[in-house]
Amino acid sequence: GKENSKVKVGNYVLVDESAFEWEATEEGAVLTKYTGAETVIELPAQVGGLDLVALGDNAFVGTAVVAVKLPDTVKRLGYKCFTYVATLVKIELGSGMEVINDGCFEGCAALTEIDLPDSIHTIGWMAFTWCPIESITLPANLQNLAEGVFTFCAKLESLTIPGSVTTIRELCGGCDSLKTVVIEPGVTTLEYGAFNGCDNLTEVNFKEDATFIPDNICKNLTAL
Repeated sequence: GKENSKVKVGNYVLVDESAFEWEATEEGAVLTKYTGAETVIELPAQVGGLDLVALGDNAFVGTAVVAVKLPDTVKRLGYKCFTYVATLVKIELGSGMEVINDGCFEGCAALTEIDLPDSIHTIGWMAFTWCPIESITLPANLQNLAEGVFTFCAKLESLTIPGSVTTIRELCGGCDSLKTVVIEPGVTTLEYGAFNGCDNLTEVNFKEDATFIPDNICKNLTAL
């Protein structure tokens, strides 16, 4: 992914397996719990002779990490992997990332930006809920975009949804700063309340006519 331009952190410390618990799977190594003291960390590409392929469920919950850089070998972030890690300001995902699971960054109150590589095809339910992200570019090859991914992202101002996502569900409820949404060709279905409660949304730009656009796509919307 691109280097974040706004958020600056100190030098990353490359940690080894003494700083985390892990388990071996047929796919490779999975980091199950971070136990180290370092807070600006880079994770190794190999653990015990195996590629590090995933961060497990709740792997960083309760930690005080500030920034985490992942190797290109990591394909998957587990359920609620970083949920409510209030200190996290920066996460660098590798070029091999494919899946961000449900609630992965929910409640990360200092996470203002994140670059999502185009290798990602799935972003789970409430993955970025309550994050102060200001802008985000969704991956060009994204296929599965779950409900509530950006719910209550109060600082999110603009969003472009790639055409690879054919259906948009209730996505951005309560995004008070959201003003512009661009929907690329390929999106065919917008479900009930897709932008429910985004009271300052003034422009929804359809690059191509969608098959189904319900009247209440922007329920409670006054500015459109």
